[in-house]
Amino acid sequence: MSDPATIEQFIGQRLNPKSPLVPKQHTALGRERELTNPASGLNPFDRTTQEERLRKPKGITAEQWKKELEVEEYLYVLAQAGDTHFTAPHIYRDFNPDLDLRKQNVTKKIDPSKGLPEESLYSRWMRYTYQDKKLVDSILKIKQNAPPGKPAIAEVNNSLNAARQQAFVKMMKEEGMDEEWILNKLKRARDNAGQNFVPNVPFNIGTN
Repeated sequence: MSDPATIEQFIGQRLNPKSPLVPKQHTALGRERELTNPASGLNPFDRTTQEERLRKPKGITAEQWKKELEVEEYLYVLAQAGDTHFTAPHIYRDFNPDLDLRKQNVTKKIDPSKGLPEESLYSRWMRYTYQDKKLVDSILKIKQNAPPGKPAIAEVNNSLNAARQQAFVKMMKEEGMDEEWILNKLKRARDNAGQNFVPNVPFNIGTN
């Protein structure tokens, strides 16, 4: 699903919806979203077919896809139980609260043959977040040990934000920034704000 943020991207979406230059919507795990409503696949009364809900994306094993679906269902349950959300924001506030990552493209590490097209910083950030397969396992472990509620939500947020920070630092290093400088900047921002994690934002949770 496309998520254009500029006039150019809106036009690009009309000309070529699959263009990597048009930012996409992403799941909490960072996978590019294919359904308008991420909760539709979890609602037994939704018109989405069972085949559509279980269709495995390319480049992922059946076992990994099964675990990912289990995590997505768990996140949906947590979101409903805590009236919260887990989608990554378009702005990495601790780094630059004025920069919408959808509006700026990567300038380095562009190699379509290796699955790294020219794309927005947001798309690249989510791509690297999704590549961290330890994230799925960490959330499944939380599911096994914590019932839906505030403690589980806090643990899930910590896991998500740790993976997102690692992905963000990797991306910005590739863009030419010093890793130690990035980490210090993020730490100072969190210390000044009294925060320990990047806030998540709602995205079509529980609506059609």
